[in-house]
Amino acid sequence: MNCPHCNKKMNKCSITETFLEVGRGWGGEIIYICLNDKCPYFIKGWDWMWKKYMRRASYRYAFNPENNKEFSIPVGHSNALKDTIVE
Repeated sequence: MNCPHCNKKMNKCSITETFLEVGRGWGGEIIYICLNDKCPYFIKGWDWMWKKYMRRASYRYAFNPENNKEFSIPVGHSNALKDTIVE
């Protein structure tokens, strides 16, 4: 699966309660996350999060294959979530 924002292959990641809030409704144990640090969605997210929430954070594009839902995962640094890769 490729990211619709950068067309790079997304990473298969194992989600656990330790990195996703319980009850967010994202569901599933495996999701796909674009971990490309050059993805425009991730790059533009830094400025958007600062302007909107005054937070030094960004977000990553994610997809849940169990329910076909797309969503954003907030991140505080470029290495966040990279330790969840299972492929």
